[in-house]
This record gives sequence, structure tokens and C-alpha cells, in this order.
Amino acid sequence: GYKLSLWLCCNYDLSFEEERRLGAKIESENSVNWEYHPDDFEKDANIGHDPIYMDKITKRGEPWFEHLKKFVDQGVSAFKLDGAYQVNEHPDRCWGNGMTDEEMHNLYPVILNKQMSLGYREHTGKRAMIYSAGGYTGIQQYSATWAGDTGGGPKPLVSMLNHGMSGHSNTSCDMDVFTPAGIHFGFLQTWSQICSWAYWRHPWLLGDELLPVFKYYAKLRYRLLPYIYSMAHIAASSGMPVMRAMPLAYPDDPASDRLLDHYMLGEGFLVAVFTNKIHLPEGEWIDFWTGEKYSGPLDFEYTIPKDRGGALFVKAGAIIPIWDEIDYIGQKSFSDLKFQIFSGKEGEFTLCEDDGITYEYLEGRVLKTKISFLHSENGYYFNITSEGEYDGMPAERNFQFAIQGCNKKEDVFINETKTKRLYNEEKKEITFSFHLKR
Repeated sequence: GYKLSLWLCCNYDLSFEEERRLGAKIESENSVNWEYHPDDFEKDANIGHDPIYMDKITKRGEPWFEHLKKFVDQGVSAFKLDGAYQVNEHPDRCWGNGMTDEEMHNLYPVILNKQMSLGYREHTGKRAMIYSAGGYTGIQQYSATWAGDTGGGPKPLVSMLNHGMSGHSNTSCDMDVFTPAGIHFGFLQTWSQICSWAYWRHPWLLGDELLPVFKYYAKLRYRLLPYIYSMAHIAASSGMPVMRAMPLAYPDDPASDRLLDHYMLGEGFLVAVFTNKIHLPEGEWIDFWTGEKYSGPLDFEYTIPKDRGGALFVKAGAIIPIWDEIDYIGQKSFSDLKFQIFSGKEGEFTLCEDDGITYEYLEGRVLKTKISFLHSENGYYFNITSEGEYDGMPAERNFQFAIQGCNKKEDVFINETKTKRLYNEEKKEITFSFHLKR
């Protein structure tokens, strides 16, 4: 299941290709001093004078992605774009479109990620996995980001939440695998990565105490991918990020502005990281680890269970889709899907699925299954509808539901029809199935 990613630094003059794509006419070479500066590191003794064209590597008629195509043809499926060069200042540099470095400084990372993304798409027809340490307004259309060489602690968390406040959802950071708290945070993100750029961060070297924690969270994340992917669809269509800062998720809660170590992971989960001082907003909440129920607003000190790295709560009424354990995407397909229902007065969730490879989702090739329920004194009333399609979707699905925190006497109705269900006295859980044909 491994795929290959290349880690790149880019100092290529992207302005030629960008102007060509825009259909613009590049200024005459006679209007710019095209001399090359002799210093390889661009330390111009005449800084402050007119900038000069000093690029020694760019082929003006050849796009940057052109020379990367051969690597893609050999199996490279992702590119990591280092901050080096793309975020540096070059005060003595003039770019091919006639702009100074000051004019190009914020544009360059956006153009780099744009040309990487479009180049991969045009060459393969597949979605590009491009991730970058540099960006500016508009980069969210083309690239994911990670927080650079900042580790996996509280500071990159705040950075990532700020990105979400600006409509950029696909953020991550280098996971701190040396503490349970870092592992807890690292896997409960929009996307997760481990980077061994410094020290040995491989999971199999973590030892007897940390390895079980790592394996638990890794398996949990992969089981939650149907939920996270559905939240990513919401982010792509609405701008509401997967990782939602508390002022964004609960703007009317006076405590939200101080909660730099809390966030919502989609609509259903509240994640607390690097703290045991918990604030729960108004409503009913269930501890995902223990099943204990809380009523908000509430502030309290939380005891983190053994082999966990932090608190994780689920909003009452949440519907969480999960699938069986897998080691990687594509290991097997799923015709069965499970939904955990966390009891509340009502709840709603839309499961979003597509082919996961092409850009056909932009043309509406998405399967959306909407599940809603009401809880009354007579039991649970579910409404399940499905619309849309995509190539390769299962012809039939078997949905298995488990309602947490209910009593034995409650009945279940699906689309107004009473259905068979089982009750687990020990778990206080009702389970039932629903078969869906296209």
C-alpha cells in the first residue's frame, strides 16, 4: 500500500508559464536587465539598486512540471514542497514577467502550488497530492499544507486553526510521536503525517509504552475515514473546515475565544489536546473513551485514560460512520458500513462518497446518503435517503447501526417501518441493519 512522494525545493521562474496560461504577453526582454549575477547565493553587493534577472536554471519555454512528468510516469504520486526558496526574499531579483521580488513574494507560493496541482491533473487525470510549507490566499484550491519544521505541539495547532478560519482546511503538522499527547493530536487532524526529517520517528522504534498508543490511534483514524472524508466534502463545498476552531464552531460561547487547545473535528467530535482542563459548550456530550455523559456548558479537570493522549468527546445526536480496520486506502472495498449513533433528541449526517481518484466529484459525481433520526418516547425514527452516483460505487450496501445509551423497550422505525433490532444489556446498546439497493 505504499506510495512514493518526492520532497522538492523550487527556485524556478514560474512567471513565464503563469503568464502563458493567462494568455498575457510577457514584456520585451529589452525592458529588463537580463544579466546574471555571479553570486550563486544571490548576495548582491548592490542591493538597493535596480533588480536584475539572475535565474540560471529556468528554461523559459518549459513549464516547471514538465521535467517532473518522468517521475510521475515512474510511479511518484505526491510532492512535498519545501519552504526553501519559495518563501525566501530575493531583493535583487527580477522575475521573467517584469515583477520585482516584492511583487512576486506572496504570489510565488500560490503559483508554485497551482502549477504543481494543474500539471499533475493534466498529466494523469487524477487528483494531485501536493502539500506545501508556504502559501497565500488561494492556495487552498490547489494544495494541502503542513506547518513546516515546527514539531507537533500547541503552536502549530493554533496555526492550523487559523488556516481553517480563513477557509483553508487541508492542514497538518509533523506528528510528535514521542508523547501520547502528540500522537493524540497527530491522528485527530484533517490529514496526518509523520516526518523523520530529524531523529527517528518510525513507529516500530517507539518502545513498549508508546507503540500501543500509536497503533490504537492509527487504527482509530482509519476506521473514521468515512466520517473525515464526508467532512472534507463539506469543507470543499462550503469552506467550513474539518478542524474547526471553537470561535467558529461556537461563536456564542464566551469561553470559545480562549480555547486554543480545543477544536471540533467535523460536526460531531470535540478534541482537546495538550491539556486536561476541559470546557464543554452547551448541550449533551459523551466521553468517547469511557461513555460517561456530561451536560454543558461545563468546565472541569479531566483524567486522561491510560494509553490515551487526551480527551475526545462526541456531541449527543452525532452519527459517526466507521468501517473495518484497514492498513491503507484501497486494501479492500466496503459494501458494509457501520454507524455509531450517540443518543440525543435528534441527529443528522450526510455520508459523502466518490471514486476518490478523479475530479468527477466537481461535476456532481458524488453519492450522498442522508441519515436523520428523532428520538421520542416511542423509540427512534430514522429516515434514510440516498441520491447521486459515481463510477465503481457498490450496487448494494448493508448499513449496520448501533445506538449508544438507550433502553430495552425502545423500538426502531426506518422510513416509517418498524424494524428488527437487538439489545445489549451490558452496553445499553440497540443494534439493527438496513439494506440499501441502488
